[in-house]
Amino acid sequence: RAYSIDKTNDGGYIIAGSASSTDGQLTASFGGNDLWVVKIDQNGILQWQKSYGGSGDDVASSVIQTSVGGFIVAGYTNSSGGMITQFYGSYDYWIVKISSTGNMEWQESYGGPDDDKAKAIIQSSDGTFLIIGKSYSNSGMITDHRGQYDAWVVKIDPAGGLLWTKSYGGSLYDESFSVVQTPDLGYVI
Repeated sequence: RAYSIDKTNDGGYIIAGSASSTDGQLTASFGGNDLWVVKIDQNGILQWQKSYGGSGDDVASSVIQTSVGGFIVAGYTNSSGGMITQFYGSYDYWIVKISSTGNMEWQESYGGPDDDKAKAIIQSSDGTFLIIGKSYSNSGMITDHRGQYDAWVVKIDPAGGLLWTKSYGGSLYDESFSVVQTPDLGYVI
């Protein structure tokens, strides 16, 4: 399943989603659904593909090319091993920074004990990243839980270090899917 695509500086495309196949064009499988990234040229010819994950389910929701080269992928995981070095519980936001050839540069998890699923990522003008999605957690990295699912915003530095988090919503189900930076250096979610 492909969930996100971004046009790349070389005229091709980067595509991200999930895969459970263990054959065909997939050359690695970690178990369950793996976060899967595919790079194609302008004619749709496969340049490379890579799987990332652990023994559970790992899904990419959003992929972008970064200003310093390579790509960053936002999604979620319920794996507690494999490439995932920190697991907080249920599902966590999972961010993977990869090189222009798909080699992992770093990965980080963010969340609490319940469902936390990242849906989109953008790079801010200062080089940091803003990640949005939803969280059902009321502890861990989530300090301002409002009830059931909240729209959860996470800001990280270029190396994945946590800068801040913020929850938005009311007592029922709230979720965020898209974000843009505004001219005054704020964000619209």
